[in-house]
Amino acid sequence: MLAVKLVLHQDIEVVGYHFASAFCTCHPNGCEKTSRRLSERLQIPVHLVRLDEEFLEMIRHQKFGFGHKMNPCIDCRIMTYRKAKTLMKETGASFIVTGEVLNQRPMSQFGHTLSQIEKESALEGLIVRPLSAQRLAPSIPEKMGWVDRSRFKDICGRRRTSQKILAQSLGLLDELKVTGGCRLTDSGFASRMKDLMTQEKWDLHDIQLLRIGRHFRISPERKLILGRNEKENRRLKTFLTEGDTYLTPVSCPGPEGLIRGSVSDDRIAWCAGVIAKYAGSKTDMILKITRDHRKELLTVKALPEINFKPYHIR
Repeated sequence: MLAVKLVLHQDIEVVGYHFASAFCTCHPNGCEKTSRRLSERLQIPVHLVRLDEEFLEMIRHQKFGFGHKMNPCIDCRIMTYRKAKTLMKETGASFIVTGEVLNQRPMSQFGHTLSQIEKESALEGLIVRPLSAQRLAPSIPEKMGWVDRSRFKDICGRRRTSQKILAQSLGLLDELKVTGGCRLTDSGFASRMKDLMTQEKWDLHDIQLLRIGRHFRISPERKLILGRNEKENRRLKTFLTEGDTYLTPVSCPGPEGLIRGSVSDDRIAWCAGVIAKYAGSKTDMILKITRDHRKELLTVKALPEINFKPYHIR
């Protein structure tokens, strides 16, 4: 938003594109709201572009590796720039503007990495970075005088003091976000993603399930997911598919559980014992078991934490 404002102040027409994927930290339906809010605050058209399947394919075949967690930042940037290049042609735009800051992100925003990403995306010289322009080599639009380089900034590093001052001067301080926007940088989500990638087949549905609950790898091909509150219990039930088993506490409140894939009765009882433990049950607990369109009741005791802690993905 800060970068766009600096360009708009030079009377340059800007069309915004908000790239979103299943790894965004916003609510699944929040990306549309974000696009509308950006459009209203900046007074420009902002189009939402979902890259769910493209993102999954990129992760499966990433070229430049992952960051500290499971974040493929360089490959992600290349993918979005390539998409932006296509959109640039469709809208008749002359160049691309981003809010990147030199040396702010340790994997994707060092000087040599910025150049590498431009080359890989076939956009060398066509990316304008108003927040750090005076610390970078001039882009083609700056050389050609399409934009006034002297009116851009020289921000560098991970501190956000300069951005806050600029945001205040532009009336955008309430919009300033200083946290990451990718779930793959979150240690818990990254662990679940790493576990998921050990499976032969996984898709967008599986990625969305990673966003909620406690996850337990109970066998090489089977997993238990527990809701952590009433809201997650409701969401968890929507992920039930053919061949899964669903466990619902009956005798007392507690987490509901989804067992992905068919399992034996003994394993179902084990999973029910985990639920009883998280429910804090001190006596026998009754659960409703739903599988293959059949329902039955099961009574179990809480399983000692030592029996299931090693299976917890975190």
